[in-house]
This record gives sequence, structure tokens and C-alpha cells, in this order.
Amino acid sequence: MLDRPPREREWLSWLYVVLWASVIFLTVPFARDLIDFVKDTWGLEVLTYGVCVVIVLLTIAALRFAAKRPHTTHLTYVFLIGIAGLFVFLTFRLGAKNPAEALHYLEYGLLSVLIYRAFTHRIRDYSIFVAVAIAGTIVGILDETVQWLTPRRFFTLEDIGLNLTALVLVQAALVTGMRPTLITGWPDAASLRRVCYLGALAIALLTLCFLNTPDRVAWYTEKIPFLGFIQDNRSAMIEHGYLHEDAEIGLFRSRLTIEELLRSAPERTVEEARILDQYRARKRYSEFLRIYNSVEAPLLHEARVHLFRRDIYLERGDNAADEKTRREKYTVAYWENRILEKYFGPLLQASSFVWSAEIMSKVKDNADASSSYESPVSGLLITKFSSLQLLWLSLGVLIGLIMLGRHFGKRAKC
Repeated sequence: MLDRPPREREWLSWLYVVLWASVIFLTVPFARDLIDFVKDTWGLEVLTYGVCVVIVLLTIAALRFAAKRPHTTHLTYVFLIGIAGLFVFLTFRLGAKNPAEALHYLEYGLLSVLIYRAFTHRIRDYSIFVAVAIAGTIVGILDETVQWLTPRRFFTLEDIGLNLTALVLVQAALVTGMRPTLITGWPDAASLRRVCYLGALAIALLTLCFLNTPDRVAWYTEKIPFLGFIQDNRSAMIEHGYLHEDAEIGLFRSRLTIEELLRSAPERTVEEARILDQYRARKRYSEFLRIYNSVEAPLLHEARVHLFRRDIYLERGDNAADEKTRREKYTVAYWENRILEKYFGPLLQASSFVWSAEIMSKVKDNADASSSYESPVSGLLITKFSSLQLLWLSLGVLIGLIMLGRHFGKRAKC
């Protein structure tokens, strides 16, 4: 695949792509149970180190292979080691938040190689690297859609970004490190047409995801009875919300307006506070989020997430080894509590989550109350544009790509 196309027929190369993509899709329902097993048995850190070990072993194999190629230069080794180092860095950065996410690098790194092999049957110019990244992203969008349809799994744009990162870095390793002699020259009209149409398909799929808001899901599942199972899933694919700026606190996001946050019926507040208390144990946090999701109970859901973040950082501040770390953790806890007091006040006061005077004094004395704060809670909400704005923008880009594709198609036939 570096100096000549694969020996198997083209349909077989694409079959490998389909089979690996199917493996990715089919493991979605079992991935959470497998990750929980690893967490309980060895700890999630083993995933971070495991991914890094695989990256290092693959890099060693690539370096040894490159050493046998006649046109290998010192830059070849620099690029391969540099890209591998970037992979390792990104893996450890993910490990600090969610080590399981690093598995995307392995899944889509292999997918990147398989798509490249399949494309080499008919693409021999530099457009192949762009085509691979777009085709792999299409698979990534479908992967996230499958996750959205699967209980206990969620659609996230961040995962699509992780997939794209793996696709691009592997292609960068091929073009700068392995330097395939099979691929030469700038793209012709046929290649440009292919890239335009692939890009149009990717944008169309992503736009459909952005437009798949909870209210639209409720509408079409009601109109089409056999899609009722989607409504039962209760997880939102994409949610639009509001970015609120508080002069005293800073920034936070919510699915509700300020007026909706501050408006609460007393009897409902007491009922929701009892629900919070019922699920106070940390081991029941995931269960709470699944039952009282952001679609059906946005106020209660958001309050619990703010409480979780507040209490986690309070605990980290209590266990901090030095004064600087303690101050950083208490600062986060302090501002999250301020958001709760100001915008979820009645619910907080009616629950058992209210801080005692002793805790309040400890946190306030050690936190940096002079700095502004931006809460990451509900950070995936789309706040910069509406569905209608996105639709018009996407239609413009789609029409442009299709027209370009048709233009290049006519040139290819001449």
C-alpha cells in the first residue's frame, strides 16, 4: 500500500473497512460493561497505559519498516516519533478526564489505515489523505449515532473530534513518515469531485445530527410509531441552550433561561429536593442522571450535576497535599456553590445538600473569590447559534460543494 496497491481486489479491501466499522458499531452495547469491569478489576488507568504501549509498539514497528526503505531520511524518524509522541500526550491528557476515550485512537487509527488501503486501488494523488479523513469521519458520525440509539450510551461531538484526530494523525504519519511512492502529484478533477461529494455527505450527516433536538425527536417518534424505541432512550443527541453571564460569578450554561431558573413552584421544589436526597449517595449518581435526564427534568438534572462537581472539588480540596492545590479545588467548589445558591436556591435550601456554616467558612477562607469563573457543567450545549441558523449555513455549504463537485465532474469527462 506504500509502493503498490494491495494485492487483493478492491471489493475485498473495502470489505475489510466494513468489517472493522461493524466491529466498532457492534461493540457499542457492551463497551460500558467492559469498561466497568476494567475499572473494578484494575482501574481505568490501565487503559491509558495500555493504549500508550500499543502506540509505542506500533511506532517501533513503523520505524523498523521505514529503516528498510531506500528513500528513508532522518526526517522520516523525526516525523514518526513526533506523531507518536503527540498520540501519547493526547492519550495521557484524556486519561486525566476519561481514560476509556483513548480507545478511539486505536479504533480509528486502524480504520484510517484500512480506508487508505482501499482508496489506493483508484486514488494515487494527494487527495487520498483528505478523502480518508472525510470517509473516516462519516463512519465516526454513524458510530456516535449508534451510541445515541443504545441505552446508557451517548452522542458527543467530542468523540467525533477524537476520531478525526486519530484519522488525521495516522494519515500524517503515512505522508510524512512512511512517504508512500504510490501517491504522487496534485489531485485531478475526478479526485476533487470525489472529495467534494464526500465532504457534502459528511456535512449532511452532521447537520442532521445537529437538527436532531429533543423536541424534533418527540415529534417524529410520535408520527412514526415504529421509531418509538428512540423516545424511550431519553438521551439527547444535540441540545441548544443559553450561555448566562453573571457579573458576580462569571459564566455558566443552562437549558433554561434565567427567568425559568428562578421561577419554581414551592410544592414542586420540595418534591424535587426529596428526589435529590434519595439519590445523594455518589454510587447512585449515574442512576439519577439516567432517570432524571436533561430532556425531561432539566432543572433537577442540572442542579445535581452542579452539586456533584461542587462536592467532588470540596473533597479534592480537603485531600490536597499543598496549599496551592487546595486553593484551586476550593475555588471551584466555592463558585459552583454560588451558582447553586443564586439560581437553584429554593431547591438547594429544601435539600440536605446545604453546606454547614463550618464548611462554608472553610471554603470561603481558602478559595479565590476575586477571580471570575466559567462552569463546565452543560458545556456541550449549543449556545452560539440556533438550529435555523445552522440549517441555512449547512445548506449553503452543501450547495457549494455539490456545485463544485458537478463542475469538477464535467472537467473530468472532457
